[in-house]
Amino acid sequence: MKDGAIEQTDIRAAVFQTIPTPIVAVDGDGSVVEWNHAAEKCTGIPRQEALSTTIWEVHARIAPATIPYEQARDCSREQFQTLVAMSSDAADQWTEEYEGEILSTHGEMHHIRSEVFPLWLDHHLFLVGVLLTTDPISAEAPRAPGTPLFRGAHHSTPSGSSQYKMESAHR
Repeated sequence: MKDGAIEQTDIRAAVFQTIPTPIVAVDGDGSVVEWNHAAEKCTGIPRQEALSTTIWEVHARIAPATIPYEQARDCSREQFQTLVAMSSDAADQWTEEYEGEILSTHGEMHHIRSEVFPLWLDHHLFLVGVLLTTDPISAEAPRAPGTPLFRGAHHSTPSGSSQYKMESAHR
């Protein structure tokens, strides 16, 4: 603090950690660099643990038990590489919507909907994910054969129309 004033970075950090919406940020290499309290609560993965790994390892840990760990990890890494390839510079503005199921480390199953978007800071790319909705579902609820772990749709800004659909990690 300067002269008793609260630093803006302290306020930003407090807001980020206390906002009730799970928010995750990863760098251009896939390392988790931010993981707020709501993400910890939703997934059951402690912040410090998440910060020491890649996003595809996190996704593999919270994939439904019907999807093998390696398949979920490889699928997530491929998705990440696709998103990075769509983000060659700060002019690339898009959002990627995902819908799927996660199994928290507490054994709670959730149907989720999230958005991912690029964030450029000082010529460094970060991908930010925001969980928009999470609905608890029964872990025993059957998934139809071939239902993807993630379903995605790409949306560009009005200056560049783009369509992208992705489905992956079928059981």
